[in-house]
Amino acid sequence: MIDSYIRIKGVQIFQLRHNHWSCIVRDHSSAFDATQQGNSRDYLLRSELLAVTSIFFHQMNEMVWLPEEDWYMAKPIYKEEFLTATVVTFIYGKVRIVQATCNPSETYPTLSLTLRAICSLGKDNYDKKEAFNVLKWIFCPPEPAKELAMRGKSRSSYGQA
Repeated sequence: MIDSYIRIKGVQIFQLRHNHWSCIVRDHSSAFDATQQGNSRDYLLRSELLAVTSIFFHQMNEMVWLPEEDWYMAKPIYKEEFLTATVVTFIYGKVRIVQATCNPSETYPTLSLTLRAICSLGKDNYDKKEAFNVLKWIFCPPEPAKELAMRGKSRSSYGQA
Protein backbone atom coordinates (compact mmCIF):
# COMPACT_ATOMS: atom_id res chain seq x y z
CA MET A 1 0.00 0.00 0.00
CA ILE A 2 1.45 3.37 -1.05
CA ASP A 3 -0.25 6.70 -0.28
CA SER A 4 -3.31 4.83 1.09
CA TYR A 5 -3.80 3.10 -2.27
CA ILE A 6 -3.47 -0.65 -2.77
CA ARG A 7 -1.02 -1.13 -5.63
CA ILE A 8 -1.11 -4.91 -5.99
CA LYS A 9 -4.32 -6.82 -5.41
CA GLY A 10 -5.10 -10.54 -5.39
CA VAL A 11 -8.26 -10.82 -7.44
CA GLN A 12 -9.18 -14.51 -7.47
CA ILE A 13 -7.88 -17.89 -6.29
CA PHE A 14 -8.83 -21.08 -8.14
CA GLN A 15 -8.48 -24.49 -6.50
CA LEU A 16 -7.64 -26.55 -9.57
CA ARG A 17 -6.67 -29.66 -7.62
CA HIS A 18 -6.23 -30.18 -3.89
CA ASN A 19 -2.47 -29.64 -4.23
CA HIS A 20 -2.36 -27.17 -7.16
CA TRP A 21 -4.00 -23.76 -6.89
CA SER A 22 -3.89 -20.78 -9.23
CA CYS A 23 -4.13 -17.07 -8.40
CA ILE A 24 -4.81 -13.91 -10.41
CA VAL A 25 -3.02 -10.77 -9.21
CA ARG A 26 -3.46 -7.23 -10.60
CA ASP A 27 -0.71 -4.62 -10.39
CA HIS A 28 -2.27 -1.14 -10.26
CA SER A 29 1.02 0.69 -9.83
CA SER A 30 2.29 2.99 -12.50
CA ALA A 31 5.44 2.32 -14.47
CA PHE A 32 6.49 5.82 -13.38
CA ASP A 33 6.03 5.15 -9.65
CA ALA A 34 9.06 6.61 -7.87
CA THR A 35 9.17 3.71 -5.39
CA GLN A 36 9.77 1.27 -8.26
CA GLN A 37 12.61 3.14 -9.96
CA GLY A 38 15.47 0.67 -10.21
CA ASN A 39 13.69 -2.25 -8.51
CA SER A 40 10.44 -2.85 -10.41
CA ARG A 41 11.26 -6.56 -10.80
CA ASP A 42 11.84 -6.93 -7.07
CA TYR A 43 8.55 -5.14 -6.45
CA LEU A 44 6.66 -7.74 -8.50
CA LEU A 45 8.66 -10.66 -7.14
CA ARG A 46 7.81 -9.68 -3.55
CA SER A 47 4.09 -9.60 -4.34
CA GLU A 48 4.29 -12.95 -6.15
CA LEU A 49 6.18 -14.53 -3.23
CA LEU A 50 3.52 -13.23 -0.85
CA ALA A 51 0.78 -14.76 -3.04
CA VAL A 52 2.63 -18.11 -3.22
CA THR A 53 3.18 -18.19 0.55
CA SER A 54 -0.50 -17.45 1.16
CA ILE A 55 -1.60 -20.18 -1.26
CA PHE A 56 0.71 -22.76 0.34
CA PHE A 57 -0.59 -21.81 3.80
CA HIS A 58 -4.20 -22.34 2.67
CA GLN A 59 -3.32 -25.63 0.93
CA MET A 60 -1.88 -26.92 4.20
CA ASN A 61 -4.44 -25.47 6.64
CA GLU A 62 -8.18 -25.02 6.97
CA MET A 63 -9.27 -21.87 8.78
CA VAL A 64 -11.75 -22.71 11.55
CA TRP A 65 -13.83 -20.03 13.29
CA LEU A 66 -13.77 -20.17 17.10
CA PRO A 67 -16.87 -18.19 18.18
CA GLU A 68 -16.03 -18.26 21.90
CA GLU A 69 -12.70 -16.55 21.19
CA ASP A 70 -13.94 -14.46 18.23
CA TRP A 71 -10.91 -15.70 16.29
CA TYR A 72 -9.89 -17.94 13.37
CA MET A 73 -7.49 -20.81 13.97
CA ALA A 74 -5.52 -22.79 11.40
CA LYS A 75 -6.35 -26.51 11.43
CA PRO A 76 -3.65 -28.55 9.62
CA ILE A 77 -4.95 -30.62 6.69
CA TYR A 78 -1.62 -31.30 4.95
CA LYS A 79 -1.24 -34.84 3.59
CA GLU A 80 2.54 -34.93 2.98
CA GLU A 81 2.54 -34.26 -0.72
CA PHE A 82 4.06 -31.95 -3.27
CA LEU A 83 2.38 -28.49 -3.41
CA THR A 84 2.15 -26.26 -6.49
CA ALA A 85 0.97 -22.68 -6.94
CA THR A 86 0.61 -20.75 -10.19
CA VAL A 87 0.44 -16.95 -9.93
CA VAL A 88 -0.68 -14.92 -12.95
CA THR A 89 0.12 -11.20 -12.51
CA PHE A 90 -1.55 -8.67 -14.80
CA ILE A 91 0.57 -5.55 -15.32
CA TYR A 92 -0.30 -2.69 -17.65
CA GLY A 93 0.18 -4.22 -21.12
CA LYS A 94 1.84 -7.42 -19.84
CA VAL A 95 1.15 -10.64 -17.97
CA ARG A 96 3.71 -12.48 -15.81
CA ILE A 97 3.20 -16.16 -15.04
CA VAL A 98 5.12 -17.62 -12.10
CA GLN A 99 4.91 -21.21 -10.86
CA ALA A 100 6.11 -22.27 -7.42
CA THR A 101 6.63 -25.74 -5.96
CA CYS A 102 7.39 -26.99 -2.50
CA ASN A 103 7.34 -30.24 -0.54
CA PRO A 104 6.85 -29.25 3.13
CA SER A 105 7.30 -32.84 4.33
CA GLU A 106 11.04 -32.69 3.57
CA THR A 107 13.46 -32.10 6.43
CA TYR A 108 14.63 -28.86 4.79
CA PRO A 109 11.87 -27.79 2.37
CA THR A 110 12.93 -25.77 -0.65
CA LEU A 111 10.69 -23.30 -2.44
CA SER A 112 11.28 -23.30 -6.20
CA LEU A 113 9.90 -20.22 -7.94
CA THR A 114 10.08 -20.19 -11.73
CA LEU A 115 9.10 -17.46 -14.17
CA ARG A 116 7.21 -19.49 -16.77
CA ALA A 117 6.15 -16.72 -19.19
CA ILE A 118 5.90 -13.00 -19.84
CA CYS A 119 3.18 -12.16 -22.35
CA SER A 120 2.56 -8.80 -24.02
CA LEU A 121 -1.13 -7.95 -24.15
CA GLY A 122 -1.07 -4.20 -24.75
CA LYS A 123 -3.47 -2.56 -27.19
CA ASP A 124 -0.66 -2.11 -29.74
CA ASN A 125 0.31 -5.80 -29.84
CA TYR A 126 -2.79 -7.67 -28.62
CA ASP A 127 -2.95 -11.26 -29.86
CA LYS A 128 -6.04 -13.38 -29.24
CA LYS A 129 -3.97 -16.59 -29.25
CA GLU A 130 -1.67 -15.16 -26.56
CA ALA A 131 -4.71 -14.16 -24.47
CA PHE A 132 -6.05 -17.73 -24.67
CA ASN A 133 -2.65 -19.06 -23.57
CA VAL A 134 -2.87 -16.82 -20.49
CA LEU A 135 -6.36 -18.21 -19.75
CA LYS A 136 -4.98 -21.75 -20.02
CA TRP A 137 -2.30 -20.88 -17.44
CA ILE A 138 -5.03 -19.60 -15.08
CA PHE A 139 -7.55 -22.43 -15.40
CA CYS A 140 -5.47 -25.49 -16.29
CA PRO A 141 -1.75 -24.85 -15.78
CA PRO A 142 0.59 -27.72 -16.57
CA GLU A 143 2.28 -29.54 -13.75
CA PRO A 144 5.81 -28.30 -13.10
CA ALA A 145 8.59 -30.10 -14.89
CA LYS A 146 10.31 -32.93 -13.02
CA GLU A 147 13.54 -30.90 -12.99
CA LEU A 148 11.81 -28.22 -10.91
CA ALA A 149 10.46 -30.75 -8.45
CA MET A 150 13.84 -32.41 -8.00
CA ARG A 151 16.00 -29.27 -7.94
CA GLY A 152 18.50 -29.43 -5.12
CA LYS A 153 18.09 -33.19 -4.61
CA SER A 154 20.67 -35.85 -5.23
CA ARG A 155 19.81 -38.35 -7.95
CA SER A 156 20.18 -41.27 -5.57
CA SER A 157 17.23 -40.10 -3.48
CA TYR A 158 14.93 -40.29 -6.52
CA GLY A 159 16.50 -43.20 -8.35
CA GLN A 160 18.42 -42.94 -11.58
CA ALA A 161 16.73 -40.88 -14.28
